[in-house]
Amino acid sequence: MGLFTQHRAVGNRDFSNIRDDSIKIDRSFIRGITTNLEDASIAAMIISLAHSLSLKVIAEGVETLRQAAVLQNKGCAEMQGYYFSPPLPARTLTTLFITGNGIIATRV
Repeated sequence: MGLFTQHRAVGNRDFSNIRDDSIKIDRSFIRGITTNLEDASIAAMIISLAHSLSLKVIAEGVETLRQAAVLQNKGCAEMQGYYFSPPLPARTLTTLFITGNGIIATRV
């Protein structure tokens, strides 16, 4: 299991020492991936580019089984969104990890 942290530059902070090994596909492309050819093509291109650079791909905003299946078929192995779980408070997430009663499972 991996943990992805998303950093945002604030002011003049220097994040050059942080190595990014993943690319996220924005949910605006995921939303239409099953109905909009342009969104599907952009997502496929991002996945292909990431794989050619040996980067992980994370699709954000996955809300349906159909979206997850399309992404999986295109080679995207990591996804996040309400289809899997709503955002959780840190305490709840910690409890799920400790007890093993988590919702962290593959549903595709």
